[in-house]
Amino acid sequence: MKARSGFTILLGLLLLCQAATLMAGGTKESAETAAIKVNESGFPIVAEKITVKGFSRLEPQNGPYDEMTLWKDYEEMTNIHIDWETPGLQNVKERKNLIMASGEVPDFFIKGVLTEGDILKYGAAGVITPLEDLIDKWAPNVKKMFEVYPSIKDGITAPDGHIYSLPNVSAYARGVVFRYPLVNMKWLERLGLEPAKTSEEFLNMLRAFRDNDANNNGDPTDEIPYSAHNMVLGFRGICGMFGVNYEVHYGDPSLGRYPMKIENGKVHLQLTDDNMKKALQYYAKMYEEKLLDQEIFIHTKKEYFAKLAAGRYGFTPLHQPRNAGD
Repeated sequence: MKARSGFTILLGLLLLCQAATLMAGGTKESAETAAIKVNESGFPIVAEKITVKGFSRLEPQNGPYDEMTLWKDYEEMTNIHIDWETPGLQNVKERKNLIMASGEVPDFFIKGVLTEGDILKYGAAGVITPLEDLIDKWAPNVKKMFEVYPSIKDGITAPDGHIYSLPNVSAYARGVVFRYPLVNMKWLERLGLEPAKTSEEFLNMLRAFRDNDANNNGDPTDEIPYSAHNMVLGFRGICGMFGVNYEVHYGDPSLGRYPMKIENGKVHLQLTDDNMKKALQYYAKMYEEKLLDQEIFIHTKKEYFAKLAAGRYGFTPLHQPRNAGD
């Protein structure tokens, strides 16, 4: 298996510590990277430009990584060029497995391409370089985060005592603020409406989107009042109106997990609550009235984002609002 040096991880720490998940392979330092002189006082990191290989997944709404302003700016700041491999969502898992089996691993992965199981497996095998010494020397902000929130360090430390990846740390409880409700303000303004404040007003707002050519293209049938990545996430976008929440994460994420909350100091499963029943009835009504995307049970993530980019949605819950574009 092709080894990767600790210097590679250093680059990752300096460049990518804000990414969703970061890791790199190998532990043996090659002659090539040993000869590279690092500027310990700041930017640029290296005097002569070098290239490292990065691997990520390409979201349907994003363009090529090498055209992103983020990476162009970092290259100018650091003098480090990244040679990207970014397979699409449909192919990223297969491509990752092929790479790891071949031994020709890239210098780092981001955006959660490697699972927790991958991290433990390849960390124990010596494919992924431990980060703790590099964090101690080169990442003062990460060190400060560990000091303020020691549970984060505990949570990413493997059973063998090493840290192989950096997490995405959010300053809110994901079970409380899971997705941001986004309404199409252009449609509201065109129809002279205000954003809904109650569950009944919400239905009426969606009905107005459905019936009044809200996008003003002459076709009164192509508007989709409400949509989401899939039916589970669509439900999670409205269930909070009825007191159904997901404070406790348990279950298969792909199936939406189970609605659970803390009540009187105990975990309470809400599947059989009256509030859950009311939320499901409301959701069914949305579907029956064609207020809910009729393809929500079958469309892919790519198809969902294509409809979003085409401006066909009146309302959608998104984890990352920037993905909604304009």
